[in-house]
Amino acid sequence: MDIPAKPTCHRQSAGGDFYVENKCCTACGVPESIAPELIGSTQEKYWHCYWKRQPLNADEVEKAVKILNTQELGCHRYGGTIRQFWCSFRRSAATIHSRR
Repeated sequence: MDIPAKPTCHRQSAGGDFYVENKCCTACGVPESIAPELIGSTQEKYWHCYWKRQPLNADEVEKAVKILNTQELGCHRYGGTIRQFWCSFRRSAATIHSRR
């Protein structure tokens, strides 16, 4: 599968494989409701969510995958190389990007 290059992530997002694309957030609140320990929101003029930190254990990885599978616009993405995750994503082309 040819994977497109990784888009720009929001500047406040924690570095790592899971991220939210900059200027894509619609302030839906769904990611924060799934994993408030992982997802935060800015207090700027234009509200935007971001990854406060990367998942640290299996439970948090499961929540991260749930965010990718329940989002509507594909703003939250996975840019890692662990192929076993790719099968977990319903929107694989929209949520997976290589680190080129």
